Amino acid sequence: MIGWGRGSAQNASRFSAMARDDHDARPTPHASKATKKPNRRFIKDDKYRELQEQSITNAHTVINLSSQPLTPTQTQLLSKNLNFCPTPSTVNLIELSEDLYRFSRRLRLAKFFYDEDDEETDHTAHSQLPSPAFLRKPSSFTPDTGRDLALDTFIKGVSSEIMLERQRNIFSNLRNEEKEALRELRDNDKITVKPADKDGAVVVMDTTDYIGECTRQLDNTTYYRILTSDPTNSYNKKIQEAIDKGIEEKEISSEIGKALLVPHPTPGRFYILPKVHKEGNPGRPIIGGNGCPTEIISQFVDYHMKDLVSQIPSYVHDDMDFLRKIHDINKTGPLPPDTLLCTMDVSALYTNIPHEEGTDACRIALEEGRDPGTKPSPSFICTLIQLILTLNFFTFHDNTYLQTHGTAMGTCMAPTYANIFMAAIERRLLGSFPDKPLVWLRYIDDIFLIGPMAVPTCQYISPYHQIHQQHFAHPRPIP
Repeated sequence: MIGWGRGSAQNASRFSAMARDDHDARPTPHASKATKKPNRRFIKDDKYRELQEQSITNAHTVINLSSQPLTPTQTQLLSKNLNFCPTPSTVNLIELSEDLYRFSRRLRLAKFFYDEDDEETDHTAHSQLPSPAFLRKPSSFTPDTGRDLALDTFIKGVSSEIMLERQRNIFSNLRNEEKEALRELRDNDKITVKPADKDGAVVVMDTTDYIGECTRQLDNTTYYRILTSDPTNSYNKKIQEAIDKGIEEKEISSEIGKALLVPHPTPGRFYILPKVHKEGNPGRPIIGGNGCPTEIISQFVDYHMKDLVSQIPSYVHDDMDFLRKIHDINKTGPLPPDTLLCTMDVSALYTNIPHEEGTDACRIALEEGRDPGTKPSPSFICTLIQLILTLNFFTFHDNTYLQTHGTAMGTCMAPTYANIFMAAIERRLLGSFPDKPLVWLRYIDDIFLIGPMAVPTCQYISPYHQIHQQHFAHPRPIP
């Protein structure tokens, strides 16, 4: 299912920022109390508010696909984006105390380990921690007070000032009408609000349409199968058995093995991101894997494979890396006459990667990209990959499903896994070209190439279908 078109550079989105003067307006030493200006934070500036709202609206588009019209205030509120945090009306003293404790602890730890010659430093206070870092058990060690008087005074002063600040009036970052709009949107179960798949827009959909699109995708038995019971315990047991075997065969330490298990696993959660840039606004399927049985082993696999991705010749890290590569191409001089710029992409790559072929691609990449004898071995990592792929279950609308084909967007290893799979096909593909493209760059499934215009563009596509006819559609001609 490859779509392709003319190559052209275009910014996906533009972001606007506002500079705020945080300095207080202070009177001169000779100013009288009658003429003293109030602190700037309390000045109501309608012009500034209008400019701020205009900037936010321009930065985050609101797309209403629902049958219910939005009020201007609701639109303005949503344009602040979904990660906007309204000021709480009250201060949670427990959370505030916890934050102050963490802040002071970080400072004390930094001071404690700063002076390596300190005779009182007791490095035995920390046991050997498993690697990689995300598997490390958080330490509860906190240096005692009294080691540094200046630091103690600073921490005490900051804590006192913040606790005093909470007693002052809290100024909301929402107007009253925006608070009312927030309540209206929150209580309206007929609409669903989601971020767009691209461009950072906020999309409002009818809940019935949202559920209908999710159900349409989940009813596709090629990719999903409904389960009659919750397999959490049985799947967790399979992971436990694989980890125990890895410990027995000295692939991993017992500390790492213990850290790879999710303490209280739960099923994944299915949702979609509307593709408003495509006709019909289909949804991109995402399976949130936080807390699922395979969450940590997916992080573990990604940790050991992600460095292999940067070794791929066509690898593009992000948009800035792509621009740097284009700049380097321009520095080599003008391109030959009648040069073709072409872009291609693979539709639904993640869900169309066969389990065996994807795992084999990872095994070969691990064998070729790492030193022989490196632990964990390619065999053990591929065992974990198979578990991640085959135990990918989730819930939606009171039903439990299992993904039977491809990998899910949402699990940590998915981008690395897809990159390595595409690199394996890419290597076979480029080797079959009688006329090599001058440039071949790829960001996961998005391909940019420069080649002779005399070469039919289908030459760059047809080998894909010879390799994976069941997964890739026939090319569409450039209009």
